[in-house]
This record gives sequence, structure tokens and C-alpha cells, in this order.
Amino acid sequence: MKKLTLALGVAALVAGSSAVAQTSDTVTFSGSIPAVCTLNLNDLLAPGALDLAAGAPFQKVAGVGIWCNDGLGFADVTYSTGGDGLIGASSGHEITYDGQVVGVGGPVSVPPFTGATLSQPAGNDMAGNHVYSDLEIQPLTNGFEPADTYTGVIDISVAPQ
Repeated sequence: MKKLTLALGVAALVAGSSAVAQTSDTVTFSGSIPAVCTLNLNDLLAPGALDLAAGAPFQKVAGVGIWCNDGLGFADVTYSTGGDGLIGASSGHEITYDGQVVGVGGPVSVPPFTGATLSQPAGNDMAGNHVYSDLEIQPLTNGFEPADTYTGVIDISVAPQ
């Protein structure tokens, strides 16, 4: 009987030492937010209000608002033409134009035939406030263009630097 009691006592001691409860631990988790930029366009010219008279000045056609979450304060903005750098009419006649972006640092040319990628100021606060620049165009007319309604398209995209 003494052997059995001693064996049970040793078994209880060994079992108790291997089952010590842990009182704290740590869980680690992580994730990533990719750098993104957003574009907000404000039309600044009513449809049909573009002055096509000979010698017309540069005219604001859009406010280009940029915001990025990367904290740098700048974005790459690409301007390209949807109409081969021309303002076209339903009759097939076309007018060339010059383009520029006016914002911090003065006007920067946007060649309509080749397009351009510009480094533009971007909002970077966590409220999502965009920084705006003006997109302007100047129709290159001579006063002898056929009467018609002319329409132009400029495609704009934005990416983090």
C-alpha cells in the first residue's frame, strides 16, 4: 500500500508541473494601405461657352483637384487629348489649341498633341482636401472657321510619385 501511495503522489507532482497556466501573451497583426491619389474635376466653363473668336485668350475649362495619401504633397498628373489635340466639329472641321495648367509655380504648357505628365501639388491631409490648379485652353483660330459647334476632350489621370 505504501508503494501505491508513493506512486500516486509522484504522478500528481509530475502532472501538476507540466500544466502551469500562462497568464499573458501577445497577438501581432499588420496590414498595408497602398499609396493612392484621387482626382476631382470642376467644370469651370458652361457647355458651349468656349470663346472661339480669333485671338481669344486662354480660358479656364476645369479646376483639377488632387489629393494623395502618401504625405508627399505632390502627384504625377497626366494630360492627354481624346481628340488628337484638336477641337472638332460635327461637320469634320477642326481647330487646334494650346493648353496650360495654372497653379502653384505659374503656368505650365500641356501640349495637346503629345500630352504631358506634370508634378502637381496635391492635398495630403487626412481630411481628403484636394489642392486645385486650373486647366486652361486657347483655341488657335483665325476668324475664317466654318460655323458649327466644336468640342474637345482632354483625358486626365493621377498617380502617386
